[in-house]
Amino acid sequence: MKNDYSMKTKQNWQYDSDLIPFDSSKTMNLTTILFYLSILNLLVIVAAPLSRVYFDAPGFLTFRIMLIAIVIGMLFGIVILIQSTILFISKSPVIWHLALCVIFLGFIPPVISIIIIGINGISKPLIHDITTDINDPPEYVEVKNLRQAGDNTVEYITEENATKQKTAYPDISPIMTTLSFDDALIEATQTVKDLQWEFSNIDYETGIIEAYESSNLFGFVDDIVIRVRQDGAGSRIDIRSSSRVGKGDLGKNAERISTFIKTFKS
Repeated sequence: MKNDYSMKTKQNWQYDSDLIPFDSSKTMNLTTILFYLSILNLLVIVAAPLSRVYFDAPGFLTFRIMLIAIVIGMLFGIVILIQSTILFISKSPVIWHLALCVIFLGFIPPVISIIIIGINGISKPLIHDITTDINDPPEYVEVKNLRQAGDNTVEYITEENATKQKTAYPDISPIMTTLSFDDALIEATQTVKDLQWEFSNIDYETGIIEAYESSNLFGFVDDIVIRVRQDGAGSRIDIRSSSRVGKGDLGKNAERISTFIKTFKS
């Protein structure tokens, strides 16, 4: 006579809690809990930038909250993906619709972020201070008074930035123009206006123009200093752009300098 174990059908064996090393009810509860937590987490991701726009919350704080929420969402998705795979292999029941929703909610925000930022931006080195003259970068004047405790220094760190900049942005170079000092300074000022940057200082005697630009979403501020010097019968214009906060800039400062050069020459 066959024993009870051998008499079990395949279907009964598949759902017999005595033979499955997982507690189905617990795994179902975990999937359900993570599903609701993923929805809550997604709301945090959406609310963080909105709180900056509509309630003027600190940009760097809201950015960190959103970044942490994105990481947490990915962890939820990874946990459910691993759990669902193990359950499937062990022939245990899986709440597929909830599991897929958790994975979707966890991975869509980082995917969208990558699409918006672009692979090119993510691959940029962790530097936030770019200049057309790495040996004698333009110095900030008024910006020194605008930086707050905890912000990046206004001093250019040559040994940290120069090598990385030359590798990542070899085309960044000063503007050499036949314009006189005065004309070059006027044209540089007009270029800042055309780009709709905010002025923070203009010194026509020393040929220094300082401005800043804020990002739309989180209000991150990048400072710009433009230095005009006479060079023979013409002029040389150097630009420096740096972020007030953060180690990296996703290539924005180099892009800003390139935009200035292109606009100036157009």
